Amino acid sequence: GNADWDGLHGRVARGFEAMYSSAPLSAEMERIVPFLTQLEVALEGLPSHRGTQFIGLNVSTPSGKLQEALNGDRGIGSFYPGGLVLWRGCASVTLDPMLAKERALSGPGCALVLKIRSNSSRDVSPFSPAPDLSERMFLPRRRLRVTGVYPLEDQVLRRGLAMAGGVHALLESFESPDLSALSGGAALPWDAACSRRSAC
Repeated sequence: GNADWDGLHGRVARGFEAMYSSAPLSAEMERIVPFLTQLEVALEGLPSHRGTQFIGLNVSTPSGKLQEALNGDRGIGSFYPGGLVLWRGCASVTLDPMLAKERALSGPGCALVLKIRSNSSRDVSPFSPAPDLSERMFLPRRRLRVTGVYPLEDQVLRRGLAMAGGVHALLESFESPDLSALSGGAALPWDAACSRRSAC
């Protein structure tokens, strides 16, 4: 069922984080290293895709605001503009911004949607139990640069996605990323972003 899937995803995520940290592996992690190695090799064998992907996170914080999530206190990395975020494990993302927003708003914590422009995601939707979710994955040890923190609004999430398919998609695959297209206007000042309950 769904709980088993969440359990498998969690074990894989924890396994990759453990493999690529400097700490010794636990006995449980040692047992799944062969599986994780084969998973990484399989993902590397899939073609790379360029585009914009989304991750929706619902993060519980002591203050009830995003401050602890954005400054790195919750263990997901610091999202200060200009900084780098290192994803140690495989990151599962979607092409659907509204699905990521729904996921981020699904719990009692603060909503954070990561809008990621890259050329290295792998399309795993043909192997997914729900291919209509347009799932893609990033290989372990990906570094992502934070360009800014913005209000969690549909317009901001959809900005830069209007030209999908046809000649526009072909041209997009040969041009350098337009980082300004990732934003929906002015970025939030750091203090304002930290005092919010939702952002992207």
